Amino acid sequence: MRQENLGQLKEEYQKKGYCQIREFFNASEIKKLEETLETAKEKSEVSKEKVTLKIGKYENIDTKDHAYDLIKYDFVSSLIKSKLPFLNELTGKKIMIMHNAFFSVEPNQKGLGWHVGVGSFSFTKMDDFGASIWIPLDEITKEYRGGMQYVPLDAFPGKFLYTIHDLHLRNNIKWDESKGDLNEYVAGANTIMNKITEDVIDYTIEDDYEEDQYKVGDVLFFNKYVLHRSVPLNPGLHKIRRAFVIRLVDYDTRVDEERLGLFSTYTQLHSRFYKTLPRYNKDSVLVMVSRSIKQGLKSPYLRDIPYVQKTLSERIADESENILEGENTLRADNFDVNLAELKASLKESLAEALYADISEIEEDQKFVDLGLDSIVGVEWIASINATYNLNMKATKLYDYPTLLDLVQYISSEIKPSQNGNKLSQGNQITSKEAPINQDLPAQSQEDVRQKIRSILSQVASKNLTAQEANQIIAKIKQGK
Repeated sequence: MRQENLGQLKEEYQKKGYCQIREFFNASEIKKLEETLETAKEKSEVSKEKVTLKIGKYENIDTKDHAYDLIKYDFVSSLIKSKLPFLNELTGKKIMIMHNAFFSVEPNQKGLGWHVGVGSFSFTKMDDFGASIWIPLDEITKEYRGGMQYVPLDAFPGKFLYTIHDLHLRNNIKWDESKGDLNEYVAGANTIMNKITEDVIDYTIEDDYEEDQYKVGDVLFFNKYVLHRSVPLNPGLHKIRRAFVIRLVDYDTRVDEERLGLFSTYTQLHSRFYKTLPRYNKDSVLVMVSRSIKQGLKSPYLRDIPYVQKTLSERIADESENILEGENTLRADNFDVNLAELKASLKESLAEALYADISEIEEDQKFVDLGLDSIVGVEWIASINATYNLNMKATKLYDYPTLLDLVQYISSEIKPSQNGNKLSQGNQITSKEAPINQDLPAQSQEDVRQKIRSILSQVASKNLTAQEANQIIAKIKQGK
């Protein structure tokens, strides 16, 4: 996030309704976010069961997504508040933080189809500002995907879907138990919303959508009218792809009592019929807004809701804050780890340690089942430590028992080298550049391997540097 990029981002946002902001967060901010999310999950009163909430046209959306309102945690203000001057300049608004949600996608999981923020902004007037910051907590690549697709506003102006959704909800709340299963009633309703199927939208927009790659720290900023959908995660890189979303409104955004009433009535029907817990904590912003409506609003503005007013200073930028006070400095806190490259490197080194062909290494198979014993495990960890300047203990192989698990752990532990490149080959101990001389007899090859293991042990005990070990290993493998 740099000042010189602001003009370009502003132009893109005004045209499309969204923009991808590179390096919006630095490594320490992402780490703090992850840690606090774990704490929030422990304390959350949201149902831990899978929730299937049929809005209409979607078939059996199997989701483990749970919504957590985390404004009561300081990390929201400390991480986001410093970014608000930048976002204010980007949008021309005085942005106010509202509620938040955590989403996760497993490989080949369908996720949500095309939609706009009708549920997320059910409490706001249709014409008033609303936007989201979508923060992937895991890398999204072109090969493995798992991100989102989004459509520019000039290709699909999604604002009209709010009116259609309101009409749909008016039908939904007519349900009673005499009409049978609630989800079946909703899905079978002859409403306009149910007629706007995925196929209809695909036909309308053709290929006029975008799908980007994301490094950890990059975000998507998009307004509430942008049509978007989940992209399935291909297996192989992540066991699960996580994302945190922050909902934002303007200081002058107003409460829509009618829309929130429709949404609340329907969700309460659903919770009662299927005996699921509410999807929001009892002290969430949405619950507080609903409660204030029941007690009678004294002002049409969200900022004047008592709970919001009480925490207003945490939700908006300080008047004295400069636009670049929130500029992150990834150069000094670099964590741009290429997970695919890291995984490939570890896979190759594991195959070498096991004297196996790389095709025999199953990424989701436990190390013990691959034949990795404690002795070889210690040596392999020593080589990894030397390569990536870590101090990892061999017991981590029990905590992270598969290659996919270990890749995720190591990527979070890697510290930036002096030139910022985690995968610097100068520190990497590998046989790729200097393969064992295949002309040697089998016994001699085994002797070479034993010598290499001895050298790796010396690196682990810090009797040799990685560079010295590389030089010695190269000479040994070449028969010198």
